[in-house]
Amino acid sequence: MIRFDHVSKEYFRGANSVMALRDVCLDIPWGEFCALMGPSGSGKSTLLHLAAGLDNATAGEIFLNGQSTKAFRDEEWTQWRRRDVGMVFQAFHLLPG
Repeated sequence: MIRFDHVSKEYFRGANSVMALRDVCLDIPWGEFCALMGPSGSGKSTLLHLAAGLDNATAGEIFLNGQSTKAFRDEEWTQWRRRDVGMVFQAFHLLPG
């Protein structure tokens, strides 16, 4: 199960910031299929990056199978991605071309 508990993600560039996700609460039960849809810039890729441990939340907490990820090391995230989750990103450079 993936659970987002009031998760926010803010990106900073100099004096400017962009709030990509604001106070997101989400539960995806074990074994469920989930599709994220929305307009460009709505935070879909950011949410996937956080769920996969490729980026860190600015606020809130992410739980995987009931366990908080706050103290996860790279090795634990790698095991999660290998064993428990499958994600399809729209990055064109992942396919030979």
